[in-house]
Amino acid sequence: MKLASRWGYWLAGLLVVAIAAYLRLTGLGAFSLTLDETTLVEAAKGVLDRGVPSLYVGSMLVYLATYELVPYFIASAMWLFGESDFALRLPAAIFGTLTAAVIFHAGWRLFDWRIGLLAGLLYAMSPWALHWSHNLFHPSQTQFFVLLTALQVRRILQDDATPTSTYYLAALFFSCAYLSWEGSGFVLPILLIVAFTMRWGDWHWLRNPHLWAASAIVTLVVVVQGVRRVLLQVDYLMVGSGKSDVSLPQLVFTKTTYSPYYYLWNFLSTEFHLVLTAVLVLAIGMMARNWNLRFFYLFTLLGIFFMTNFLGYYNAHYIYYLLPIFILTVSAGGVLLVDFLTRTCDESPLFFVRVARQLALPLFAGLLLMFSTIPGLKFHGLGGEFQNPVRTDIRPELAGIDYRNLSSALKRHYQPGDVVIALAPLALRHYADMDGDYFLQTITDRKIIYDPGQSVPQYYDKYVGNAVIRTQEEFYALLRQNRRVWIYATPFGGFKEIIEPELLQFLQRRLTTVSETHDGKLYLWEQ
Repeated sequence: MKLASRWGYWLAGLLVVAIAAYLRLTGLGAFSLTLDETTLVEAAKGVLDRGVPSLYVGSMLVYLATYELVPYFIASAMWLFGESDFALRLPAAIFGTLTAAVIFHAGWRLFDWRIGLLAGLLYAMSPWALHWSHNLFHPSQTQFFVLLTALQVRRILQDDATPTSTYYLAALFFSCAYLSWEGSGFVLPILLIVAFTMRWGDWHWLRNPHLWAASAIVTLVVVVQGVRRVLLQVDYLMVGSGKSDVSLPQLVFTKTTYSPYYYLWNFLSTEFHLVLTAVLVLAIGMMARNWNLRFFYLFTLLGIFFMTNFLGYYNAHYIYYLLPIFILTVSAGGVLLVDFLTRTCDESPLFFVRVARQLALPLFAGLLLMFSTIPGLKFHGLGGEFQNPVRTDIRPELAGIDYRNLSSALKRHYQPGDVVIALAPLALRHYADMDGDYFLQTITDRKIIYDPGQSVPQYYDKYVGNAVIRTQEEFYALLRQNRRVWIYATPFGGFKEIIEPELLQFLQRRLTTVSETHDGKLYLWEQ
């Protein structure tokens, strides 16, 4: 790399990293932790107290059987900086910033400086990427390691003389991704199909013993994690079902829940991705002209295909790990398409044609940045099928569930002897240092656990082990037996799904609403 190129690389990279870091650190602790976040915070405390991610549910010590690697980074931040929301989310912000740097580096080295800078800026200012960099749940960490895995495998496929360390780095990065979220295991069949497609007819790469050694390591990690997951669950009797029950790929297209267009609407057609998707489609012909672009296109399309057809649940954040590859694909394909369409303009005798050639790429990049980042213009759907209008992960102006203020209100008004029914006891513990006493669910929807180790064996909630009130009669009896009963009803939308309508009407008529926040209410019963 020439000196001028080296200086340009470092200055452009510094710009991307500075923008990414600033946007991710700004307002990092502004919003309340979510329920998923508070669960991982408790698991991180288990790392500090017991050396492994774990938490007590009633009398039972429960070891984390998924996201195993995530609490270690949170625990490190907790040990260094304390338990503020800012400190707890710092690892996610760091992973998001590092991902922006890796995208910039990959675009620069595999294509050219224009693609590296454009892709880095698109990711640095992506509203979706910013949301998950402000959330300590697994997506930011998983995405970082999936990107590193894909880049190492690309290197292996392109060069048979690649260093031996590349094979083991790919295995290491995949293992980190898989232990951050086992759903990232779909990367294995994706990369396998990409590899056979890219190297069809040339099988020399399969003869490398280091490839098979690295594959054995990956297989061992997947098998051990799966066995451990099963063994950790055999001791618990639970009622209800949930996403944690899905541990293996399923033929989702054979089920009534199959939704072939889910990720079309919730990934490719969101207002910040609509223009990017248009470029993805228009530039698909550029695959034939560039090996690296072909790799990224195949990875993106296969990722959408596998997550749609073989994962038993749909959620937008399940496909979040594809975002860096998607952005690299769009940036590279778009720039190469502009070059292809304007390649004859430099030879034109007309001055304005040559000027248009010079302006084409800046205008294209500006268009992508305008429609795909927070400061730019937005597309909004007028119909209900366009996308979920309350997706806070792509609309930073929308507030999430506010556990913090509701917990503070309960802490201020709480009196000794009060009874607390908490729908989100871990959030209450985090913000008010209390667990509550009961969990209310008269319609079995959330998982509940049977704990024989309690003084009175019965069903308890899966978060902290509060006794479950399962009928209206039990609830009314509790009110008669106590002078003051609080109901910490957040998220309120979920609360309405687990109690009968008549019970909800009773709460709204007979109890006092002491505090109300976004998707949360605090009720008080007084005799």
